[in-house]
Amino acid sequence: MSKHPRLRSTVATIVPIALLALAGWELKHQQASMDWSALAAALTRIGAPAAMLSALATAASFVGLALIEVWAVRKQARMQVPVATAMAGGAAAHALCHVLGWHALLGAAIRRRAYADHGAGTAQLAGVLLAVGAAVLAGALVTFATAAAALHAQAGWWLAAGVVLLATWRVRAGNGVSSRVGGLALRLRRTAAIVPIAALETLAALTALWVLVPSGSFPGWSTFVLTCLLAQAAGVASHVPGGIGVFEAAMLAGAPADSRTGLLAALLAYRAIYGLLPFALVGVPWAAWSWLHPLRPQSNQLDSG
Repeated sequence: MSKHPRLRSTVATIVPIALLALAGWELKHQQASMDWSALAAALTRIGAPAAMLSALATAASFVGLALIEVWAVRKQARMQVPVATAMAGGAAAHALCHVLGWHALLGAAIRRRAYADHGAGTAQLAGVLLAVGAAVLAGALVTFATAAAALHAQAGWWLAAGVVLLATWRVRAGNGVSSRVGGLALRLRRTAAIVPIAALETLAALTALWVLVPSGSFPGWSTFVLTCLLAQAAGVASHVPGGIGVFEAAMLAGAPADSRTGLLAALLAYRAIYGLLPFALVGVPWAAWSWLHPLRPQSNQLDSG
């Protein structure tokens, strides 16, 4: 009985270390061959139109994330939270967590603060986190399977698409995914209803980078999508805040050598537009508002009742 937890703990420790080691080796190799003056020139060549398109795609992505939050709060956790409050809390959680990392801990703390006035309990907050994570993952899987199937050269990609579609059908048929968080059984139902929005959110986030990437970096959109989603998965598995370093190393490793300078410039611009811009415009103002408007003590609320 004790072997399973020990094995899981060992794997959970080894995988992030291995990913960080590989990312460090790749970045060191890229640094040795990088022309820094060419990188500065590549940054200036991105231009305002591409940056504006990336910002618009970023806004679309965060609208999608906010809608997923509303679905998770109102349909899954069954909390009577105003739509505007749920959208603001979800957008702020993603804006802060994309830069600072610690999605589970920081995301839970942000949502606890956002929904405290609406009687959010521990089980409900856990349900929101689980539902949001499942929806985002489902959107990424559908996008990954679609891009993989579009390549149609390898039967394995079609198999991946079939697995994802079968899983979606089973959820739609009522066979939810069960999990246990904090000793409470949580069942995800109707996840298929949010999958289209989640997939569109994933496409918007990918587009925010695609419009910055110079032509020739990838053979096509499908290859870019597969590379980007795998790089994001590696960043998440590494437990590094925002996947910084790991994501870039994985993206550069999959690009031709003569296009890596322009790709790195695009990645740096993407970090600024998709990461720092929402952090400054959404995350920081929300954090400042929360600090200026502390929660009322529970005792006062009970006395007033």
